[in-house]
Amino acid sequence: MKSVLYYTGDPKGRIDLLAACGPDALAFEESKKGFEVDCLAIAKELKGRAALFGNIDSVRGLAGGDAELKQAIERQRAAGLENDGRFVFSLGSPVPPSVPVERVRRYIDLARHTVS
Repeated sequence: MKSVLYYTGDPKGRIDLLAACGPDALAFEESKKGFEVDCLAIAKELKGRAALFGNIDSVRGLAGGDAELKQAIERQRAAGLENDGRFVFSLGSPVPPSVPVERVRRYIDLARHTVS
């Protein structure tokens, strides 16, 4: 079994503390409460000490067009590479019922086919 520590709120200045708790992975909500949660910045600080879950915005990222979704996935891929490949593409919050299933499938397809 593995442990995932899901942190809500602004993680700035807390990555070392969160990693020191010893989780197998860290997950963060998406940016939308007046602060930015930048996976690439987190990966640079985390330095592979735990796997990192992505935090694509489940509303704007999924409901937007393919170009916006591809850009979000590319930013997440960069974070994964920075974190020694210890990365899981993920959303930063639950998918609301208003998001069509086709968009969720598209996100999964794009994430799976992202080339390093």
